[in-house]
Amino acid sequence: MPKLFNTVTKKYDFMPESYIGKFPYAEEAVEVAPVVEEVKPAKKKAKYIADAVDSDGDGKVQDGTEFERPVGTELSPEELTAIQESDSAL
Repeated sequence: MPKLFNTVTKKYDFMPESYIGKFPYAEEAVEVAPVVEEVKPAKKKAKYIADAVDSDGDGKVQDGTEFERPVGTELSPEELTAIQESDSAL
């Protein structure tokens, strides 16, 4: 015979077999959602803007693009060429 702990009276009560699976002792089936890995969105296609402005104040310009960088920095000609070459290879 199963026993249940009463959280109000702090006592164990024995439950008759006839109560198993019935209210108030019915066990609820709990479905567990599968774990899904968060997929990062692809970078936005954009043109390089040398004098880009940080409009949202997060310290980065051209957010979400392959040209994202800290405020006040610019990509060198070599970096620009490397990005353009990698884009054309795709």
